[in-house]
Amino acid sequence: MSIQYFELDVANVEQIDVTILNTNTNRKIVQRLQVDEDGHFCEDGDYHIGGVKGTASQIKVTFVEPAGSMTNQLFPSGHRREEITVNSSIGEFTVAASMVDAANPFVFVDETTMPTAWNTLDRLDGTSLSVIEAIRCAAAVRMGLAVDEKSAHLVRGTPKIALLSPSKSTNVFADNSKHTADIHVNSYSMGKPHPSFQLTGAVCLGAATSIPGTIASDIRERAKLLTPPGTPPQETLDDGLLAESTLGRRTVTIEHSSGEIEAEVNLGKNSDGKITVEGVAVSRTARRLFEGNVLLRM
Repeated sequence: MSIQYFELDVANVEQIDVTILNTNTNRKIVQRLQVDEDGHFCEDGDYHIGGVKGTASQIKVTFVEPAGSMTNQLFPSGHRREEITVNSSIGEFTVAASMVDAANPFVFVDETTMPTAWNTLDRLDGTSLSVIEAIRCAAAVRMGLAVDEKSAHLVRGTPKIALLSPSKSTNVFADNSKHTADIHVNSYSMGKPHPSFQLTGAVCLGAATSIPGTIASDIRERAKLLTPPGTPPQETLDDGLLAESTLGRRTVTIEHSSGEIEAEVNLGKNSDGKITVEGVAVSRTARRLFEGNVLLRM
């Protein structure tokens, strides 16, 4: 991320909003920091992130209008979901996927549509990872991020890829209430499984899960209906129109291999009635990497 400028809003002595311009995507990001009465950053706190040891103060990061970060479109291929035909080391196969660009371009694949041969492989095996890479490269071409699959392989960080499935577990709290995440994700980064889930991935997946007709939304709705894996999704809306009930704010809980992350999604629509992602907020922590002194000669 390249920072061109930032602005401080200290209206509340307990919090500071730092507005950042990401010059890579020309999008604003607002970080809400906890501060003490002197305006100093409070490092300590009780906020925990899945996959990170210990706790620290919560930093809420809001990605403002994150859609089209690299492709200028929320759905670069023009569809909320589609079938991708892939040629790989285990042969040709087809998967169901949604290609979404919000904060970062991602290809989200319905894990139940992965080929049977892939399911027999070790997830860290080179053949298994080459299959994931083949899907990613095919999607890159469909998203307009590469002219061909060979070129896509040379830029391994874009787009990123993740496999989606229903939540794997249900948490039971002290009051006997139950909580199940909206969706489970297995993400990959630079050709390897990600130990948790990227922050920008949570932004992108949070938006996708909130939009009817995407792979993420279909998986979440199928889980609610307790239908068996592989149940065909309902008809999707390719014209991008949204019902009024889908607009506004919602929280999407995403489960990954190291825990959970929440994305607060705010959806709107433009004058044509098509979807707009007004903002997505996720939370993180920060730890001190170094400290030092600067001497100024007056």
